[in-house]
Amino acid sequence: MSLALAGIAALLSLAAASLLYGNSSVDTSTLFSAFFDKQNADQTISMILYDIRLPRVLAAVVCGAGLSISGLLLQEALGNNLASPSVMGVTNGAGLFVLISAILFGNSVIAKSFMAFIGALLTITVVFAISRYAGSAKSTLVLSGVAASALMSAGINLIVVMKPDTVYDKMAFQLGSLSNVHKDILAVSAVLIFVSIIITVILSKGIELFPLGDDVAHELGMPVRRYRVIALFLSVLFAAASVSVCGLISFVGLIVPNLIRQISRSSFADKLLLSAVWGINLILAGDLLAKNIMYPYELPVGMLISLLGAPFFIIMIAKKRMRG
Repeated sequence: MSLALAGIAALLSLAAASLLYGNSSVDTSTLFSAFFDKQNADQTISMILYDIRLPRVLAAVVCGAGLSISGLLLQEALGNNLASPSVMGVTNGAGLFVLISAILFGNSVIAKSFMAFIGALLTITVVFAISRYAGSAKSTLVLSGVAASALMSAGINLIVVMKPDTVYDKMAFQLGSLSNVHKDILAVSAVLIFVSIIITVILSKGIELFPLGDDVAHELGMPVRRYRVIALFLSVLFAAASVSVCGLISFVGLIVPNLIRQISRSSFADKLLLSAVWGINLILAGDLLAKNIMYPYELPVGMLISLLGAPFFIIMIAKKRMRG
């Protein structure tokens, strides 16, 4: 409970800092007043606060919760702590099909969300197909994900080179950024993630039985195989909704669930809440740093998180090898 309260306190503090501090010359007290009195606020200040910074904070909430829960579900369903949307290629698959959607359907919000989900689902299907052919070891599954991720990344680079007008900011999309958030796609993704969280909570009792194995859980009266498929389906949906908003932010789904698992031995429902809260905090903190570390220039938040995530991934692999 203390970890959850600390996470919520950090979330509120980081959200307030993101709203009140930035690259504009407007002082904090003026923004603070405008936040509580929008009707009498200056039009420019109102635009900075409500059209630029608030959507950015909401995008961090959506993407942080979505990516971290996606990673948690993947790790629970596959019984592999190295699994995450970025490692398994799910984010790159969703990103590739977001670009394909832009070519085929323009700026259609529904098309972008649907195509992101199809791309993520296709990628995880390819990963399982490769893994099944190569062998059923957990390491084989991760290597299959890395291979699929590289394939989807090549597709993304090809589209960016051949159709440069497809993405407004190519670098921001490829590295992951909260700038230029589209409000309509943010609203759709927020609804998808909220509904998916409710479904995941409802299924949490069954998901907790995954470590026991399908046969043992089935003897206890729980259709775990069905739960496992639904968990993977939800994981793909969480990742696709996040990529639609913030681009290809990597490693959030790897870092947060694994740290939560090491700190807390609580139930899956508690891990779900903690992963969502601390995933949001990671992206909010990264975005706040990205906006100010090289002022007046802005770095993509995904790049900073990747600088943290890549060593984390290497350390996890090394620990697994040492235990083996």
